[in-house]
Amino acid sequence: GYEKTADGVREIMRYATGLPDDVVNWPRDRKHVWMRGVAFLRHVTDVALDRLLLLQQHNHHQQRREHRPYSVSTPPWNLKQPRTRGGDYSVFYAMHYFNNNDRDTDPIAVKPHVDPSLLVIEPFLCNETTGLQVHHDGAWIDCDNNTTMTNVMVLFVGKGMSQFGYSPTLHRVVRGDRPRQTIIYEQKYAEFYPPPNF
Repeated sequence: GYEKTADGVREIMRYATGLPDDVVNWPRDRKHVWMRGVAFLRHVTDVALDRLLLLQQHNHHQQRREHRPYSVSTPPWNLKQPRTRGGDYSVFYAMHYFNNNDRDTDPIAVKPHVDPSLLVIEPFLCNETTGLQVHHDGAWIDCDNNTTMTNVMVLFVGKGMSQFGYSPTLHRVVRGDRPRQTIIYEQKYAEFYPPPNF
């Protein structure tokens, strides 16, 4: 559903991607493009999750789990018939930051935080997207203000991965001199992460 934050910083559309296609109210114009994009983001995060879990098991000399959510050799979704998965609470967000730069406005649009998910992926759709920063070694580093690269994606570790020994990614969004549009896919599987309370 749609939400405009009380502070007027951004507006958000949320889509529950774990639901069947015919239930999700995707934008009518070019619905198949949105669905293919989400399928791709889900595939990338599934492969990353699988590899991180294998690395964690290897590092701790643990026995292989009897069940893995996806094998790294699993091909991407059939984009015409996306597979469903029980206990999938993943969410796709489309966000628009207004970036109204009044003199008295806080330069930080979204305060430092970590996401509660397993993994979060944010693709940068154009090189004009700016504002995302991650905290590393005591400093804030710009992630998306790089005009020399294209097809860049940032993969965050969420709190849900703490149980496997991975530290969640502390990040924030700073205001820019123009509006900011971005999309985010949050991976939440009940198998590893308790379902959210709605």
